[in-house]
Amino acid sequence: MEGSESEAIFDSYNLNPQLFINAALNIVDELIDSAFGYLHQVWIISEICFDQLANRLI
Repeated sequence: MEGSESEAIFDSYNLNPQLFINAALNIVDELIDSAFGYLHQVWIISEICFDQLANRLI
């Protein structure tokens, strides 16, 4: 009975817990992807700067 009662509450507010969870996981996935993309860009830029500095010292 508890399952049907909670389902009735979700239906009355037009809520879908699975869609909420999927949306939250998608947001986390996008944040992690963006963070790794940013760190990759920083790593490439620092590598280029290090190479230029090393060439000046040679």
